[in-house]
Amino acid sequence: MELSIFRVFIIPIDFFMCLFLWIVQLIIYPSFKYIKDSQFNKWHLKYMRTVGILIGPIMLAQIILIVFFAFFNSNTIHLLRFILLLVSWALTLLVSVPLHRKLERGLSIESSKDSLIQTNWYRTITWSLIFLSNFINN
Repeated sequence: MELSIFRVFIIPIDFFMCLFLWIVQLIIYPSFKYIKDSQFNKWHLKYMRTVGILIGPIMLAQIILIVFFAFFNSNTIHLLRFILLLVSWALTLLVSVPLHRKLERGLSIESSKDSLIQTNWYRTITWSLIFLSNFINN
């Protein structure tokens, strides 16, 4: 099977994920602090739905491609990318999602906003490393 056709897709997908995380880190999450608490729940719900629709298919495509390369064209870089993806998803599921759930329920709004900004740096770094790993020769 010709793997170069898949590489055409993975670099733009990785770039989009990297760019998205930087936008979230530097613009979206900090902007949470400027939304009044009385309006925040409604805004946050719309934000989560919209982001899910936009980013969900790209995240799924990235998972499929990284797993494919890790298992069917295994080398050090592909395994590293797979591990970074696992870390990114672990951070998402174990840290970010619970914080968003707290915000949805109106619990600890200010501290949850602060925690999202602080902890999202780790996801931003891991998804940036996934993108940059495309340019490492193995």
